[in-house]
Amino acid sequence: MTTINKTVNSSIELGSKKELIEGFIGRVTAYNSVNDDWSEYVSDQKEINIIRIIEEENLKPKETRKLIEDSIRDGNLKNHRNRP
Repeated sequence: MTTINKTVNSSIELGSKKELIEGFIGRVTAYNSVNDDWSEYVSDQKEINIIRIIEEENLKPKETRKLIEDSIRDGNLKNHRNRP
């Protein structure tokens, strides 16, 4: 931000657009923060739900996590049961 301020303040052409430039930078920074916060929230909620499913259904944690991750990666749920 310091480099941008120096550039804007030293330029006659950019000086008149200082508020516009600063407003844009503030908005982009806020937007990135929202994206980071959203990603963290989604990840946290996914973990909470996986733990809940494992506990409520008395599932094996390692196998359940693998099934869920594989299903998310592949876009579908496969039957991983051993068939006779």
